[in-house]
Order: sequence, then C-alpha cells, then structure tokens
Amino acid sequence: AVLRNPVDRAYSDYLMHIRDAIDKGKRNSLSDQIKYRADKSFILLKGFYYQHLQHFYDEFDREQIRVYLYDDLSKDPVQFMQSMYQFVGVDDTFSPDVSQKAQVAQVPKNTAMNKMLRQENPLRTIVRSGLRVILPLEMRQSIRSRLIQMNSQDKKAAPLSPEDRQQLIELYRDDILKLQDLIQRDLSHWLK
Repeated sequence: AVLRNPVDRAYSDYLMHIRDAIDKGKRNSLSDQIKYRADKSFILLKGFYYQHLQHFYDEFDREQIRVYLYDDLSKDPVQFMQSMYQFVGVDDTFSPDVSQKAQVAQVPKNTAMNKMLRQENPLRTIVRSGLRVILPLEMRQSIRSRLIQMNSQDKKAAPLSPEDRQQLIELYRDDILKLQDLIQRDLSHWLK
C-alpha cells in the first residue's frame, strides 16, 4: 500500500472531481463535506486507512505486507520504486523514468466550459458529430485536450483553507494515531 497524508489526499481528490467535472453539479464544497457530510462523503471516507489495513494485518504475516508513504515517493521516486521492486522480488537495479507526472492537479478557469468539454451534453454531441466528418479522431482529441488545457490553471487557484485543513486533521486524528502504531511509522507530521 502507498498511503498519502489523508488531508492532502482528500484535497487532491476533491480537486480531481472539480477538474474532471465529476458529480454533474451535485458537488458540495469541500468545506460543506467536512462540516455536514463527513460520514457520507466518499472523498473523505477514503482517507480512513487504519481499518482497511488492519484487515490485511489480521489475514497475512507482517513480512508479506509493505506500507509505503507517498512522502517517500515524492522525496526520492527512483529509490522508492527500487525498494518496492526489491520487496516484490524483481530486478531492483532497474531505474524507472520518473521525469513526468501522469496526473497534475489543475482546476478549471471556467467551470461551465469545463463541464461542456468533459461531460456528455447536446452541444458537445452536435460539435463532435460535425467534426467527425472533417477531422480524424486523433485531431479531434488533440483539439479537445488543448481546449481543456487552455481552460486549466494551477491548483493554487483553489487552495485548501487553513480552517478546512485543521478540520480535516481533526477528522483523521484518531485514525492516524492508530495507523502509525499499526504500521510502526511516525506519522506525527500528518497532524501538523
């Protein structure tokens, strides 16, 4: 397992939902999810790691389980991967190309434009049908990708407020404390 600070993971997941126009307009702000729906929000529930990992520790020998932290991946991705290779028993001298990130957190500049480009809707269907006749699939996909990129900005445009961060820390506090005992790693930096 690779675990990310649950506060950062929740914020990242929330931004992914915004970026990908998931929830089709039913999305509540992250603040609302923390305050009113913490026990029902899938974005928040995914950050409670202890119970899920405890199940594996109950079923398997501790030597068969390896828990990594996303922090370690961020600090030294090659060493992180080589450690994982060694654990699963493959060539740990292989040096992976870690020069590009597959997922980069971005948020839309204009949410209506983002929904039009990412969700099925009548206008998108009409435009796609018209372009299908004159442009090949790869070119249509390239144009759509460029439009999405032009409408995107860095996640810094939608920062996690200090109040929301503190509420998330409090939400996850007990789980983090139990988790650090389970995996025998200091996670106190997740509580700051």
